[in-house]
Amino acid sequence: MPALVDRPGSGVSTPEEVVRAMQDWLPRWEAWAHDRRGAQATDELFAQFQSFVSKARKEDDELVLGVGLVSAFAGGTWSLRQYVLVGEVEVETDADRHVTSLRLVDGLHRADEDAFDVNDGYLADPRAEAFDGWQRLDPLSEQTAGWLRGWREGHWRTPPRWDPIAEPPEPPDDERVQLTLSPALFRRSRESNGVAAFYEKIGQSLSGPGARVPLGFAQLLHPLDADQRAAWLGSTAAPAISADLLRWSP
Repeated sequence: MPALVDRPGSGVSTPEEVVRAMQDWLPRWEAWAHDRRGAQATDELFAQFQSFVSKARKEDDELVLGVGLVSAFAGGTWSLRQYVLVGEVEVETDADRHVTSLRLVDGLHRADEDAFDVNDGYLADPRAEAFDGWQRLDPLSEQTAGWLRGWREGHWRTPPRWDPIAEPPEPPDDERVQLTLSPALFRRSRESNGVAAFYEKIGQSLSGPGARVPLGFAQLLHPLDADQRAAWLGSTAAPAISADLLRWSP
């Protein structure tokens, strides 16, 4: 910070009008310095994010937003760190304005819950069907926090400790499983997720209202000629998904 001082013994003093001018200027300089320090931190963060995105694109990884972190700490290390809800993210950046936009490509999805151990009290039971609707959630909304609380109550014999923090959790004093919001952006290989998303979309299409029996499944049970296959695909002639195909005849 600039300062005006008279040097003892120098015989030179700062003119009064200069002191007044500097005193008027000093608050503006302090405000500029404060803003510049904040801008520098923003610049560094933006550069780190750009590097993160560029590396993901170079290695053909997808960017994924996770929310709802289930974690457990034992023996001085994290024995479990798994997100409940994840979604692929599309990134658009404007380097000139330092603006980054994130958009969910296909909403949120339930992550693979095989990492949750029944020995920790996890319940993989039919009650999970009551906790749908995650695709429509805003990841950072109170609705998402409410959904996670319901999932926590319905899927664990002893519900994990709930802490709606945005930061990664600190190692707890005990070994109890905990659930935090802890939203984070991370990289993931496309390979396994693409297969999972493919089958998830099949499941959604077969569980929706008015779902019809897929042609490929019908052909496993009945020989269909070209005209019958065309009619199946081009109309509502296909039986409902609940139909008994063993009793049905084309």
